[in-house]
Amino acid sequence: MTPRRRFLLGTAAAASTPPAAIAALVPMPRELTRATFTPLVGTRFEARSLADDVPVELELVAIDPLPGCAIEERSFALRFAADHAGVQATYALSHPALAVPFGALLVPERGRRMIATFNRHA
Repeated sequence: MTPRRRFLLGTAAAASTPPAAIAALVPMPRELTRATFTPLVGTRFEARSLADDVPVELELVAIDPLPGCAIEERSFALRFAADHAGVQATYALSHPALAVPFGALLVPERGRRMIATFNRHA
């Protein structure tokens, strides 16, 4: 089964699932705060592109504040080191310390670095 088909089937199943049940299974963005990731600096995440479902190992190397954002707990950037240069895409990120995977847009930086930005003002 292709990743796209798996995604569409999952979306169809989620559409018939009550919102409270979905919220219990998937961390909502407001739950992913700077404090969630601080103890995970220096550890490895698995990232799977939604386009090709190929796993990529990433190491969380830093958590940076976003310039001009007053709510640093909810607005920050995760900086990852990769084993090879990455491609900009939406990835499902997972870590043994987190209950379930979460989606994030990863953007390549210089060399083998990738960044995911969380920018929530409210």
